Amino acid sequence: MGAHMAGYFCTCELTLVSKLESLKEISPWLKKAWDQYKLPDCRRFDLSVCLYEAVANIIMYAYERPMGQRILVALKVRDNLVEITVEDDGRPFNPLDHPETSPPSSICDATIGGHGIAIIRRLSDRLDYERRASHNIFTITHCLIKSSDNPKDYDKTSDGN
Repeated sequence: MGAHMAGYFCTCELTLVSKLESLKEISPWLKKAWDQYKLPDCRRFDLSVCLYEAVANIIMYAYERPMGQRILVALKVRDNLVEITVEDDGRPFNPLDHPETSPPSSICDATIGGHGIAIIRRLSDRLDYERRASHNIFTITHCLIKSSDNPKDYDKTSDGN
């Protein structure tokens, strides 16, 4: 991957070590990329939360014995879309197969933990997963500026080429 990937006007990468301390590297990296490419702030928070959740899930659950494995994060911008791809070599896990959950009806019904994938689903516009050569590749797509009030409004016909 590189800064001039076909079809993208910017690509930035971050390599993390699979330990919780690595989560603190996400915010400054994302802010730097966002500022460098002058992206609108309207979706940065949503994307940041999704990225933290995805990486935290990998760190906590992907490896039976975490030993400093690498997690690759790539941010790609094309037209009105921002894609964050998170890649790891942990045990196979397709978050799209994870059952959808409903928000609790009251604070008394709420449980601690287990909401990361539901949060990612609610805050993103599109999710994709593939298992390739013993790697999980999870892509979270956000539309930078919505053209309507529909929260799932993005170019669904685009194939990324």
